[in-house]
Amino acid sequence: MAGKQGKARRSIYQQLRDGAEELLDEAGSSETVWMPGARDGVLIYHWNGRADEEELRRLSTAIGTLKPAAVRKAIGEARIISLVDALLADVSSAGLDHEGVYELAYALATESDEREAVKLGIALLGLFDAEHHRAELMTFGRHDEFTLYAMTALRNTGGDATADLWALARQVRGWGRIHLVERLARASDPAVREWIVREGFRNDVATAYLAGTAAGAGDLAGRLAGTPDYELLEAAGEILTALTDEDGPVAGMSGYQEGRRAAELYLGHIEARTGGAGAGGAAAGGDGSAARPGAGELRHFLYVHALREYADEHWPELLPRCTDILARPLWAELATAALAGADDDAAFGRAVRACELLGIPTAAPTGLSTWSCRAWTPGRDTAGR
Repeated sequence: MAGKQGKARRSIYQQLRDGAEELLDEAGSSETVWMPGARDGVLIYHWNGRADEEELRRLSTAIGTLKPAAVRKAIGEARIISLVDALLADVSSAGLDHEGVYELAYALATESDEREAVKLGIALLGLFDAEHHRAELMTFGRHDEFTLYAMTALRNTGGDATADLWALARQVRGWGRIHLVERLARASDPAVREWIVREGFRNDVATAYLAGTAAGAGDLAGRLAGTPDYELLEAAGEILTALTDEDGPVAGMSGYQEGRRAAELYLGHIEARTGGAGAGGAAAGGDGSAARPGAGELRHFLYVHALREYADEHWPELLPRCTDILARPLWAELATAALAGADDDAAFGRAVRACELLGIPTAAPTGLSTWSCRAWTPGRDTAGR
């Protein structure tokens, strides 16, 4: 297929095999550039429309020719995600030659230089046993733009696709991870569920998309009822904070039945770590004993603050516990230390936010440069900075 100015572009499959992240069909475009997989993700989560009947008829007819060029031309401006279920149903009931459909699917997937044609090809490959083209599907699945389609096609196998899906989930961070984790949450493997609640929920789109999935599939409340290690306690705070946003892209705390119990257990661990006698027990240090938070754990102050704001409206009985934790002098020490020692923008941002909530000045004294402002903390000698 000819690209712009008549020059043939490499197929998307070849680009992905070569490790490309930005696809050539979008490079230099004057249109708004979406992050990989975002258009499809937004349609899945936020669109309740129906497939365009004219687009569906046009594409079904083109697929019936079994000619890749005819199908690519018929796609036009269509978004495959809105048509794919109906198209696959049409193909399955049309009595087309199976070998011809497979050859068409493989050609669309591996030879096309435009993403919608590739998506349709991968979707059609999903009608066949994934073992025939597993390597190609894994290549597509590593790019967030195509993960959803590869995931669906990989599931058509005589065996269990969980291992392949989990491997892909650990390699993508955007919309692809969201789709994969939603599917993996149904897996029976306890190792997969533990990974989801400890790490897998994190993504580059919004934690809220997977927070509820992680809390439920990973039995967050049950794990907090034991003795969580540092990694799990940090994940718990992050998940619970995301769930406090009831105006987010998906259901928040109201969609998690054990939300209040999990929050209470989490607060108990933070109480124990910050010098209280919380009912939830102490988070374990390396020797299993309660561990006092270090400067890197200032994020727990922000997590508790988010829970306090939520409790103020929904759980008034937890409000005093949140308020007591936030009033402990430990946080001011950690905030000023973090403000001075932050080694990346995220850590610096957390420190500034914590200082603002604690009423600690973060602006530099008159005469200091912007760089000095970043390193300055109240009460420190600024000579030489």
